[in-house]
Amino acid sequence: MSLPIQLTDYEIKVLEHVYMDVDDWCNHAFTAVGEWAIKESIDTYTADYDAALLEQGSSYKNRVAREADTQAAFMAEVEKSKAK
Repeated sequence: MSLPIQLTDYEIKVLEHVYMDVDDWCNHAFTAVGEWAIKESIDTYTADYDAALLEQGSSYKNRVAREADTQAAFMAEVEKSKAK
């Protein structure tokens, strides 16, 4: 990762809960708005991330994994409908 500011592993995980590409998002936010935008996003989504971890435990998936699951489920439905 090539982030414009130093973040803890936990802060990166919070951002990965929301954004598909944390590296790109952070670089864009930093360039467009500044460091505070990144910190504000972390503050905004920390409670949601913590709640998801608590609820889902070891089955928790970040945004990329959730999107991959959604895409796979969609493609399975498409294939199922083609087979009819």
